[in-house]
Amino acid sequence: MDILVDPPKSQGLPFQPWAKALREYRYNVTSDSEEPGSFCLPLPEPQPYMRAGVHPIEFIQLPEQKRILQLMEFPGHVWRDIFMDGRPHPPKAVLEDSPTFMGHSVGHWEGDTLVVDTVGFNEGTWIDKDGDPHTSQMHVIEKFTRTSLNNLHLEATIDDPGAYTRPWTVAQDLAWGPDWAIKEYMCQSNNRYQEGYVRRTGGATGTGNAGAEWGHGHPAKGIFLGEWGPNAAKQDRLLVLLDWDGGAVVGTINPGPRAVPITKAELNPDAWTLHIEGGAAAARVVLDGKFENLTWLGRSLVGTYTQGNERGTFKITRQY
Repeated sequence: MDILVDPPKSQGLPFQPWAKALREYRYNVTSDSEEPGSFCLPLPEPQPYMRAGVHPIEFIQLPEQKRILQLMEFPGHVWRDIFMDGRPHPPKAVLEDSPTFMGHSVGHWEGDTLVVDTVGFNEGTWIDKDGDPHTSQMHVIEKFTRTSLNNLHLEATIDDPGAYTRPWTVAQDLAWGPDWAIKEYMCQSNNRYQEGYVRRTGGATGTGNAGAEWGHGHPAKGIFLGEWGPNAAKQDRLLVLLDWDGGAVVGTINPGPRAVPITKAELNPDAWTLHIEGGAAAARVVLDGKFENLTWLGRSLVGTYTQGNERGTFKITRQY
């Protein structure tokens, strides 16, 4: 990431292993047309500032309403509210139940610096065009300082313990464009990215009942992140490149240079049981469970599972 300042750019982002594998797969295998912005989805902070040289950003202060509106031209007349009235974020349970693309932002002034605190993101976006992932635990602190008439300095710290081993910080200077204006940019108009995407993936395909479920507007080929565990404090994560093939699951665990071939995969679409094995004996990965109470929440299939004597919850989310 070119604007990384902490850790030093030479060290790169402090990925957790699964997040690094996903980023490498997105960067080396997928194309720009599979980046969520290509599907007209909003961009989480700080990605809009990386595009500010092409697509402008405007801040509108509304002192009577005690809020600031941030307008973004790309990917199509998107805005976010920054509440300046001292309100706290909603309770954690509310944010987890209704996460959003832009998150929930509250702000305050520290001298001449605007500090914006944002939480409550969903997992349907990338942090940048290179494919750096994030989870719903992402917490972003932005600091905006107008260092001169023509320059706005941004510093943003991303803290996401679900995907990274420690917080990291980016910084960028944005030039004032007095003659610029937010233009009409209708991303959905003549959007050929989706046409190409359907052509490459074959659209929503599948086999049996499982294929029908995965055909819920989601292509049946792709990279999926599975999370499961008996409680919130104990959650395992498995990143798999899946391809429904005659009712079976084929692909790799942790796609990318560190890919582990799936040595055994059995899917019973009628009973909703799934068994996946991969890796050597010293680092064997096994997912063997029965899935019930299935519900779609946005891009995620959620429900309960039984694996031996263990019962818990699971979530499977398509990553692009």
